[in-house]
Amino acid sequence: MQGPTSAGAFRAFVEGDFFSDQNGFRMRHAYGTVGEVLGGQTWSTFMDENAMPETLDFESPVAFPLVRQPQVRWTRQLGDGNYFALALEDPDSDVIGPTGVTGTAKEPLPDVNARIHWKNSRGHVQLGLFGGMARFDPDVGSPDDVLLWGLNLSTKLATFGEDSTIVQVTYGDGVGRYRGGTTAAPDASGDLEAVPTLGLMGSYEHHWCEEYRSTVGYSWGEGDVPDGAPATANEELGYGFANLIWQFCNRAWAGVEYLYGSRQTFDDAEGHANRLQLALRFDL
Repeated sequence: MQGPTSAGAFRAFVEGDFFSDQNGFRMRHAYGTVGEVLGGQTWSTFMDENAMPETLDFESPVAFPLVRQPQVRWTRQLGDGNYFALALEDPDSDVIGPTGVTGTAKEPLPDVNARIHWKNSRGHVQLGLFGGMARFDPDVGSPDDVLLWGLNLSTKLATFGEDSTIVQVTYGDGVGRYRGGTTAAPDASGDLEAVPTLGLMGSYEHHWCEEYRSTVGYSWGEGDVPDGAPATANEELGYGFANLIWQFCNRAWAGVEYLYGSRQTFDDAEGHANRLQLALRFDL
């Protein structure tokens, strides 16, 4: 829904799916914009929603920011497709408390996120910035706060014909929570420490012809988990994929995809998995 207002053009957008634990409707996006201001829930300003590889797997590769959050965002257009955006977003940290200590994980401040988006003749480059704070408030004693920060450098560039490549690099203290990872955990002394995290992701999309296309890619993430974290905390994750998609009409496609995953926990336990997935999609 959209229309004119005295403050500029107004647009409202609502979108959801039925991919919930209770097989019910799940709200994904619900926001409105007036001029340069956005309010509601949509993709985080920290991430690059235009640099996500095409996969059949609904979760997509690990190791790059992918989250929708309630937020208030201001965007300033800089011309030629370039822009800057700044947002206050609802935080959602996964904080592990010291062993044997009861308490509550809290977020004392909203996330402050920003992005700088540069457009060029072959695609774009984007730098995402994240800052926040996490807290563990024990039932007895004083709360323990840690500062959080992160950088996400991403690009999607055209290569040959209809082909394109995507690269993302993410690093920061506690930045893993932007993909379901642990934000902070206790060190050997029981003091709260943000988890330094590095994530790398790369993919390539090739168009065999007008009807067939493939994407291959790999992503890897590692967190420097503090000594007081549980033995089962994730320390290293890997994810590889390759697919073939048949666009048999302009509003539907079918595909097959191979997935590989690896996981290493804090106690050096390892696991590997392989999966073959089929999909059929219709665009309404």
